[in-house]
Amino acid sequence: MKLLSVLVALSTTANFGVAKDATFKLPKGLSLLEEDIPTKLRRLPGNKEDGECVICDKELKNKPEYLTVQYFSDGKNSMYQDSGKASCRAGTYPSTTAISYSTKDDGESLPSVTDGDILTLSGPFDANTEFIFSGGSSCTIHTSCSVPLVTGDQIGPFLIVGGAGSLSDECENLPIFSPTMSPPTVPSAPAPTGDECVICDRDFKNKPQSLTLQYLSDGKNSNFQDASKASCRAGTYPSPTDITFSNANGENTFPSVTSGSLLVLPGPFDANTEFTFSDGSSCTIHTSCSVPLVT
Repeated sequence: MKLLSVLVALSTTANFGVAKDATFKLPKGLSLLEEDIPTKLRRLPGNKEDGECVICDKELKNKPEYLTVQYFSDGKNSMYQDSGKASCRAGTYPSTTAISYSTKDDGESLPSVTDGDILTLSGPFDANTEFIFSGGSSCTIHTSCSVPLVTGDQIGPFLIVGGAGSLSDECENLPIFSPTMSPPTVPSAPAPTGDECVICDRDFKNKPQSLTLQYLSDGKNSNFQDASKASCRAGTYPSPTDITFSNANGENTFPSVTSGSLLVLPGPFDANTEFTFSDGSSCTIHTSCSVPLVT
């Protein structure tokens, strides 16, 4: 795809390419049994959604050595930790604050945290980790693994972005940015690994809830979406530029995007998603799954 040339990182809020039969789909014809899927892609037990990255839970006693979280002043209730486990709940938290948190070794302090900041919390952690904010308010999350710690779950003001313990592969640290926030700039795209993951296609109608993309001004043609499906083609795109994109709920704008920036596009998506640039040019990619979306 021209616009995104393509590093489509797996979004932590989407159902990734793990099918209902627990076969991990790869476009090169590989088929992996569930026990062969790395921990960061294994299915969650019970009625939890496939493809989320389990840092630890009751079955995987993999106490995290660190957690990466993104701080949001608009707190949410966790999907996995109820009020009996986490007192960090939905509500408004300070947009700029110092945060102290407890560990087994004593505690750590983050002197200046603002809305949207990504924080790395160093362990080892007690069963409950307490966070104290400027002004003296506090709340806790559960970190003993008796209830899940899962990427994409927001516990109060803390969105779980990544983490790892000694028993599993690292859950990838995928930054989550709202369209009203300026995305970061990275110097260059990482070298491709050769590992591709099908987010959705004609056989796997797993419409994404969000997509994480890297914007590269040197556009390329997609390997999976031809010109009849994607008008975003090979060519030179502006940098810097504002980018406005459409989804089923309307338009969203990322300001001042430069080549190499990571963007998180929230869904739900229409069949075609249009991107408009500061110079008035625009192009589309297909997001209905009739043709593949592949990392």
